[in-house]
Amino acid sequence: MTYYVDNEKIKVPFYEDTVLWDIAVEKRDDGTVMEVLNKKNGKEILIKLAE
Repeated sequence: MTYYVDNEKIKVPFYEDTVLWDIAVEKRDDGTVMEVLNKKNGKEILIKLAE
């Protein structure tokens, strides 16, 4: 995902909602982060992307 953000292959903010996943990539004060929600088990992961 870092590659896609750094090389402007996707535009930030990026949001995708699928049957099993909610994915968001956003720029924040502390950098670019990706939030992923697993809809099946409700588990949420926050990943800080390298800049």
